Amino acid sequence: MRVTLRDIAERTSLSRVTVCQILGGGGNVMPETRKRVIETARELGYTPNSAARAMRKGRFDTVGLLLRDEAYNIELPAQTIGGIASTLEKKGLKTILVKASNESLLKANSLPGISVKFMLDGAIVSCWGVIPDELRKLAETLEYPVCWVNSDIPHNAVRPDDHGAGRMAAEHLIGLGHRRIAYVDFSGSQHFSTDDRCRGYSDGMIAAGLEPWVFRRRIPSEQRFDGAAELFASGERPSAVVTYCTYDAMPVIFRASQSGLRVPRDLSVVTIDGRIPVAMGIPISAVIFPERELGVAAAEMLLARIEARGRAFPSVTVPFKEIAGKTCGPPAQAGSLGGSSVSSLPQARR
Repeated sequence: MRVTLRDIAERTSLSRVTVCQILGGGGNVMPETRKRVIETARELGYTPNSAARAMRKGRFDTVGLLLRDEAYNIELPAQTIGGIASTLEKKGLKTILVKASNESLLKANSLPGISVKFMLDGAIVSCWGVIPDELRKLAETLEYPVCWVNSDIPHNAVRPDDHGAGRMAAEHLIGLGHRRIAYVDFSGSQHFSTDDRCRGYSDGMIAAGLEPWVFRRRIPSEQRFDGAAELFASGERPSAVVTYCTYDAMPVIFRASQSGLRVPRDLSVVTIDGRIPVAMGIPISAVIFPERELGVAAAEMLLARIEARGRAFPSVTVPFKEIAGKTCGPPAQAGSLGGSSVSSLPQARR
């Protein structure tokens, strides 16, 4: 038989209203009385009626973290999830994970149905890819607010500063004395971060009076080792390389080693990652992706939207962290690397 507030009230000789206030965290009572009520509730095995409490408060104290079940979208960094959950928990809200495909979300009443099924006050949607316009427009019609993570839209989204990451990498190498710095991206991804990181690198190079040296081409993972060979095919090789991600840095480092180059003595490499990757026993220098900070920012934006009853907020950009790792150093023989003009690698294809 379910234990009720009335049972606790009778056991403690208090009114039902007083017991309800105490268990809800309120009530102007003596500490001894509060302790007695809580201990009695625990002893009797009382569990709150979530539906009744939600009706009284007008909210469920639950947020859905929606993971889109598509390529490149099913994985959300654990640190990002932790940042979301811990930030919401501090405000007394629970986080539940919900996974669905684009097709299912675009079905009539799908998003509203998720809210009813899981009793949500709001949702955070993981967007490690492009958001279909129909899905974003549908979200704007909901009765509960949505925050998009890693999405390049003007409102209600949180995204990392990928442009700043690319520029930070270029400026770090320039500060070490490098002038012939290449940018490598084998991914072929359509995510906004590919263009943003490349533009950040290019802006850093141009600001220093240097010509960007961009190598962007979609190359399957198993062929990237051969693709990296073009970097070292001519006499005018780079003294440093910035890569879009670790999966591009690995083949560059391996191919450099096969070509007789030592990292970082002969070639410096900087990539962009959520943690410091390792290649051939060497921690690769990386601009660190703000995984946890991204989750915290997303939760804070959603909380603000809930309090503001769904009002739209300008999107937020989260900066990357400092560069760490051991694959960067000054150019070995700056005088022997030639001038700053570069023509041996193909320029970016947009």
